[in-house]
Amino acid sequence: LGVIGLGHIGSATARDAAALGMDVIGYDPGMTIESALKLPRETQILGGMKAVFAQADYISLNIPFINKTPDEGGTKGIIGEELLAEM
Repeated sequence: LGVIGLGHIGSATARDAAALGMDVIGYDPGMTIESALKLPRETQILGGMKAVFAQADYISLNIPFINKTPDEGGTKGIIGEELLAEM
């Protein structure tokens, strides 16, 4: 399972998936040491969404919707054909 956004909800998703025996990989640009310590030990943190999409069979998207493009500091359209083609 690829988890994008490892805040409160994303880290809970990662814990639940790991408890069910899934391999969990994730990415969060705002990851802190404190938040990383809350993840299951087996969780792999990758360097970007492209890497997660390339390795994951399923994606859990746990980020807020901000009605601006990523270039403008938002999340609108953050998942597009290029990322989906990585799967």
